[in-house]
Amino acid sequence: MPDSTENCLMGSHSTNRRLGLRHLRRIAVGASFLFLLVASAAGIEARAQSTAQVQLTGVPPQLSSVQLGVIERNYRAGMYPVQFIYNDPSDRPAVFRFRFTVRYNGSVVLEMTSDPTRFLPGIYLYRTFRDAPQVRFPGGQNALLRNLAPSLRRQIENTGRLPEGDYEIELEAEPMDPTRLISSLPGRATVSARVAEPPVLIYPSNGALVTEATPQFSWSPATGVPGNTMVQYSLRIVEINAGQTPLQALRSNIPHVETVVTGTTTFTYLPNELPLQNGRRYVWQIVASGATEILPFSDNGETDIYTFTYGDQGVQRYVWRYPSTEDPLIEVPIPEYAMGDLGLSVTGVFSGTVQGETVWADFGGEGDAAIFDVQGTPPNATLELKVGTVKLSNGMTITPGN
Repeated sequence: MPDSTENCLMGSHSTNRRLGLRHLRRIAVGASFLFLLVASAAGIEARAQSTAQVQLTGVPPQLSSVQLGVIERNYRAGMYPVQFIYNDPSDRPAVFRFRFTVRYNGSVVLEMTSDPTRFLPGIYLYRTFRDAPQVRFPGGQNALLRNLAPSLRRQIENTGRLPEGDYEIELEAEPMDPTRLISSLPGRATVSARVAEPPVLIYPSNGALVTEATPQFSWSPATGVPGNTMVQYSLRIVEINAGQTPLQALRSNIPHVETVVTGTTTFTYLPNELPLQNGRRYVWQIVASGATEILPFSDNGETDIYTFTYGDQGVQRYVWRYPSTEDPLIEVPIPEYAMGDLGLSVTGVFSGTVQGETVWADFGGEGDAAIFDVQGTPPNATLELKVGTVKLSNGMTITPGN
């Protein structure tokens, strides 16, 4: 009984041992399979960690100039740098080609692809693509203009500058090895090409009579200027000589004032400036520009040109004499500074009372004085003249005393 029991027990232990070993083998095989799965997944994950990224670090939100020559010069000077970052856990090199795309107001106007270039893992800063390792585009920089959309290319060729609008730039590094898992993130930037507008002259208005001893010139700020960009205003005031047009005087005469104003849109004509002469005509203009950088302006930043006449004694009163000859005459001297050098004519209407009756007379004339015949007025009659506003043909208005 003990022997049989012992044998039975021994047989039972042997059976359990075989079962246990078989179970352990299954666990070992399962563990090995799981290890292979984990290792395989880890290998896929390691391969997926290879990355490439382009960053357009130097493209401003608004171009400082839309002139193509200025943009090219800025590029060669390294003002639009590009950063390329390639990471690989095993430090294996990779070959990339760069795809360059430009969209203008949402439409693709340029697509170019570079020749393949080999890179080791690392960070590369390109001031221009001539830096090592050099990135070559077929045809070089001249290919940029050739590959542009025809309508845009014609505008640039005719004007030498980028048309106004919004441009989106995209640069992507495309891996050339299809067996490598390299995720690539393109660099994108949106840049605006805008032309700023010059200011508008406010005071003195065109053709005005200026009587202040220290007149203050004023103009509106330039518009469409990029943020944080300082504008400077070049002011020029020039006397108009006999026989000159305002533009001729502005371009050829020695200025009374030639100065640059920043941070404000006013200028006070102080006594230490070259004095303005009573009865003389002057022309003035503002030219806007960037204070520290080149700014694109329409009309080269030039405002319209305005003229004004300086007269610190005001407008002379009408002088009339009666009787004069057989028919009564009224003489109206026109101040020299109101006439200018263009022989301006005078027109207007005045009313008067002659022997209790109201009479009207239209008058007109040219020269230093206008003499008007009041028809039908007796030589010894009393004439009460009430003079209204008289307008000169150049648009100037003078209001004399009664």
